[in-house]
Amino acid sequence: MDEKYASYDFSRDSYDKDFREMLDRAAVGDADAMYEMGNYYDQVYYTIASSGDDEAYEKAEIFHSKAVYWFIKAAEHGHIYAHCCVGHMYDDVYSVANDFKQAEHWYRKAAELGCDEAQFWLGTIYQKGRFVEKNKEIAVYWFAKAAEQGHRLARVYLGDCYHKGEGVKQDIKKAVHWFIEAEENHAFDAWEKLEEIIKEPDTAEKYGFTADMDKINTIIQRGIKDRDDYIKKFEKQRKKKR
Repeated sequence: MDEKYASYDFSRDSYDKDFREMLDRAAVGDADAMYEMGNYYDQVYYTIASSGDDEAYEKAEIFHSKAVYWFIKAAEHGHIYAHCCVGHMYDDVYSVANDFKQAEHWYRKAAELGCDEAQFWLGTIYQKGRFVEKNKEIAVYWFAKAAEQGHRLARVYLGDCYHKGEGVKQDIKKAVHWFIEAEENHAFDAWEKLEEIIKEPDTAEKYGFTADMDKINTIIQRGIKDRDDYIKKFEKQRKKKR
C-alpha cells in the first residue's frame, strides 16, 4: 500500500526551505530526516482530516500513506521511535490504512527496541484485548518496562494494576509508589487515585507507606488546587463568550 510512494516526487508537496532541506537529508538516508518527514505528513493528514469536510478527508488519505511510508523508511534505518509511529498509523481506526495486525507488529518491534511509548501501547493492547487475546500479565510486563523508563501514563496504569490486583498480585504499597512516581512526572489524575486509596482508615499503617503520607497529602492538595484553578479559568472563559 505504501511502497507506491517510493517513486513519488515529494518535492512537489512544498517549496518551503525547511521542507526542502529535510527532504534532501531524507533522500540520502538520514533516519532523523525520514522521521521528520513522517511527522510532517502526519500533521498535514490530521489537520485536514479533523476539518469535518468529508471530501477533504478522502483527499487527506494520501498524506496518511506518505507518513506511513516515511516512518517505515526511518524504522528501516534504525530510528526506534519511527517503529512506534508506524504502529500508531496502522492503529488509526478512522483511516483506510487501518490494520490492527500491522499495528501490533510495529508496536512490538519498537517495544523490544526499548521505546517506552510503544511499550505502553503494547501494554494497553494486552490489557484490553484489542486485536490480541487479553492477557493482563503481559500488560503488566510492558507497563513496568515503560514505567521504569519514566513514561507517566504507564506509571498510572501500572499503579492501577497493583491497586486492583489485575495481572499481578495486589500490592497497595507498590500502587502508591507508582502513583507518586506518576504524579511527580506530571500525570494529571494520579493524585485522585492516591486520594481514593487513603480514604480507607489507617490505610498507610496497614500497607506500610506512612513515610509517604506527607508527600501524598501535598500531592493531593496540589491536585485539588490545580483542578479548582482550571474550573475557575474555564468558567471565566465561558462567561466571556456569552
